[in-house]
Amino acid sequence: MSRGGYMAAREIGCRSALSPSRLYGYDYSLNPYRGCAHRCAYCYAPSIINVDREGWGRIVEVRRSMPAVLARELKRMERGVVGISTVTDPYQPQEERLELTRMCLKQLLRADWPVSILTKSPLVTRDIDLFTRFERAEVGITVTAPREDQKIGWEPHAPPFEERLRAVDELIGAGVNTYIFMGPLHPLTDPADIPEWISRIRKTGVGLVHVDGVNPKPGVVAAIIAGAGKRRYEMTRTLREDTSVYTRLMELVAAEADRQGLKVVPEF
Repeated sequence: MSRGGYMAAREIGCRSALSPSRLYGYDYSLNPYRGCAHRCAYCYAPSIINVDREGWGRIVEVRRSMPAVLARELKRMERGVVGISTVTDPYQPQEERLELTRMCLKQLLRADWPVSILTKSPLVTRDIDLFTRFERAEVGITVTAPREDQKIGWEPHAPPFEERLRAVDELIGAGVNTYIFMGPLHPLTDPADIPEWISRIRKTGVGLVHVDGVNPKPGVVAAIIAGAGKRRYEMTRTLREDTSVYTRLMELVAAEADRQGLKVVPEF
């Protein structure tokens, strides 16, 4: 059971573990799960892997044999940075019981390949004992908005923001190289919230923040508009006609971050 919604798991085969990645900074991607229980409205993963958005996250497919497949690949493939995960969350609810991501991390640790993880879940702190033994490992935590009430239509089943910020505190305290992924900024982002957003992030002690906007892949805009409620018209017009909103928001974020002494890197 995910937060506030039903989630079933189904085991599937795994012919390969590491896939070449086109994302900056990654040589490979590793996705132990297919589907994501968080069911974020702005998620572009269904468009990337060509699956039905409506069913995305209702059934999470588990690649149970991936650690064994990964162990074999690590012996014959050229060493590189592994991004975990690029089209799902590696620490979604099923991971607490299955420990599939953790088993993959153990294989990567044995070979001492560099890893980079991005998640919305505080469960990531469970694996601090592994991260601290890597020669090179980084963990990113996505923080989408400063107020919990803003995430209802955006990230209906993802962990609360405060839990994510506490996870950042714990990771940094353990000496893990940690960053925050702030976003996505979107047309309904309230500029008045930005100072508080930056302030709460800065208090974690994180040294680097990546900032991104909505990725308008097929189906993403429609999903966001559907969850916009009374402001649906405003969201529709802005997403489709006034993309300069991202530039204005990024300028506000950069200015506030500079004022508070926080380094931000735009991703769009």
